[in-house]
Amino acid sequence: MPKSILLIALSLSLYLSVNSAALSAVSPLPLLVEQCLQLQTPKPALISSPIPLRDIEDAVTKSRALEASMLGLFNVKDRLRYYKSLAISPKYQESLLQCQLHLADLLAETLASPALAQLLSFNNQDNQELLQLSLRWSDLVDDNANLIHKSQLHTSQAAVKLGLRSQALTLQFGNTLCDIDHGRETKAEQQTKSKSFDKNIAGYLIQQKDARCQRLVWNAYQGRAREKNAEALTRIAQLRNETAAQAGFRDHTDYSLSKQFLSKPELVKAYLDSVTRRVDSPPWQFGTSLSQSSITEVAPLDSVSMLTRLYKAAEPLGFHVEIVTDNIHRVWHRHRLLGDIFFSEASYIRAQTLRFPVVGSQFGQMQISSKPLLNSYRDQQALIKVTAIVLATLASSSHHYLINALGETRDTSKLGRLWLEYYLTDAILLPLDDYSREQKLASYSRQLKVFRAKVALNFYSNTEPKLYPNLSDEFIRAFGQAWSKLQDYAYNFFAIAEEGPIYYQHVWQESLANFVYQTTKNCQDQDKVFDILLINEPSSRLEQRLETLLGSPIDANSLIKRINDAPLPQDQRPITCSL
Repeated sequence: MPKSILLIALSLSLYLSVNSAALSAVSPLPLLVEQCLQLQTPKPALISSPIPLRDIEDAVTKSRALEASMLGLFNVKDRLRYYKSLAISPKYQESLLQCQLHLADLLAETLASPALAQLLSFNNQDNQELLQLSLRWSDLVDDNANLIHKSQLHTSQAAVKLGLRSQALTLQFGNTLCDIDHGRETKAEQQTKSKSFDKNIAGYLIQQKDARCQRLVWNAYQGRAREKNAEALTRIAQLRNETAAQAGFRDHTDYSLSKQFLSKPELVKAYLDSVTRRVDSPPWQFGTSLSQSSITEVAPLDSVSMLTRLYKAAEPLGFHVEIVTDNIHRVWHRHRLLGDIFFSEASYIRAQTLRFPVVGSQFGQMQISSKPLLNSYRDQQALIKVTAIVLATLASSSHHYLINALGETRDTSKLGRLWLEYYLTDAILLPLDDYSREQKLASYSRQLKVFRAKVALNFYSNTEPKLYPNLSDEFIRAFGQAWSKLQDYAYNFFAIAEEGPIYYQHVWQESLANFVYQTTKNCQDQDKVFDILLINEPSSRLEQRLETLLGSPIDANSLIKRINDAPLPQDQRPITCSL
């Protein structure tokens, strides 16, 4: 059946394992699969032949009952997503696939139910929380409207992802003119040495000092990615544009942006143009440039001490973190229990959602994995980011899972978390020097995202002329030198296959969150900003919250201009509080 085809395609990338630090937070796999297969569709009274809704109270009651009946399904999906980031014995893969297929069938049946259609058509303007819930359900319905297309889409995306696995790719170059001398070799080594150029691209560009070779090899590498991914990416564009046409839009760019805060391609272009800045080197020379800049020195700090500082910094916002054990941290907000953080040491720094909180139904569960010792600015910044993700997720305060788990729009879904990250960073770390290695890396990464967002915007557009008629000029604007092979632009980053035209959202949300933070950080009561932006007890629309925080005007065009015009470096506070 179509709803099962999608899960078969998705299962190809599912590799699972159990992390011992999280065993107290998540079900062991056999038990999880058993719970999954025992899940049933909501009671017929909830999804079929519904009695007409009498009033807004009736609509609220039935919407909560419907979502409550789906909570078990949502929780199992979140646990599967957690396991997907790990790796387990192959003996569990078949049972996990059965679980995924079962979840897909249950969700598809609910999304197609008359009861949900009735709730979505009900005039809910008098209840903000119900309105927010309807937006999330509508997005799920649209996302699952054509499951055959969606399964084909995921298959093509998997092909692109496989083609871009840089760790597995090497560059075969036709001669040794640009090879690197690794020292004296014996005669036997010289005789047996392959004449093919076979290097890891990132390592090669850092070691190679010849600018001509850097550029030549980098261009060749980008061309190789095009050869691998052209067919799959063309298929993705075709499928998405077909879906857009069925929905009444001219192309996928228009369709995907129609539900975003920046709802038109022209708005996204205006934003991207406003944040385009020249960096000091093109991609093929960036490694050399970075190696010549100074590293920001920080005092080494163990992860437990860093977390203690972060928890303390969050207290003015109303948080209190109780250390139950070394591995379990219980989070409260103004005497309301939010849930638990499960902490473990690892070789990486990462946050994972084990269970979303739902007010009145369940507490949240999050996991923080961190290196034991944080001896670099980058590591300490990473733990700040992870902590912001965890606290922002646990602070979600709706009675509905979907409101807590999904953003109002994809291009504003991380706004509160990013604001909290800026707040915690300001409290813990000193500002970066403009010429530091970390600042250079941040500036370069940002401009690369801006350029790629322009490429993605063009790629899915059927209009002529394109929003960016000459992408080569845009590359020069950002990196100072030309990348002449226009045909290679779209085939070198996976986000163009996954996020497509919405890829701009990463830099856009950073800009908007920083603007909100800089504009409000002179306010004495930062907890009020936090409440408006993250708690949002009245379930107000984003426009209402931004108007409260920033004042009018807050339409997309005006915000783009205000962000661009605001002279707000990190160390400069506004004179007045906007609240």
